[in-house]
Amino acid sequence: MWKSQPLIQITGKKPYKSASDIAAEILHPNAQPYYKPKIYITIDTDIQMRLRRAAYLKAMKEGEKWLTTFASETGGTITAPASIEEMNKQAEAIAATIDSQYVVTYKPRKPFSAEIGGEYRRLDVVPRRVGLVVSSRRGYVAPVISR
Repeated sequence: MWKSQPLIQITGKKPYKSASDIAAEILHPNAQPYYKPKIYITIDTDIQMRLRRAAYLKAMKEGEKWLTTFASETGGTITAPASIEEMNKQAEAIAATIDSQYVVTYKPRKPFSAEIGGEYRRLDVVPRRVGLVVSSRRGYVAPVISR
């Protein structure tokens, strides 16, 4: 975002057309304009827009942190592809992962009725086969049992 809209930009190309440039194009549409080599400096003075962009960037980073934490707690992953090719590769990997899902159940050592509901319980899912990669949620909140 900051690369596309720098604070100061120095180019050899005129960034905007002036009224005289537009008038010259209308009066002489087929004429090849002759320009001396010039240096154009553009300074972005829209400070409010820059502040909004900075706030947006900060919110995006906070959101990405939150999503990363949420994904790791629930056994998922977060992807942020930079190109269409990368997105296609990640989609294929996700499809392969979804293709090999299993449901695992267990019986807790401590029954739900023996405690106050809302307790966080950790889970560790470990494969017996060497080299097998397992992704699962890290835990769960015990349900509240009404008596």
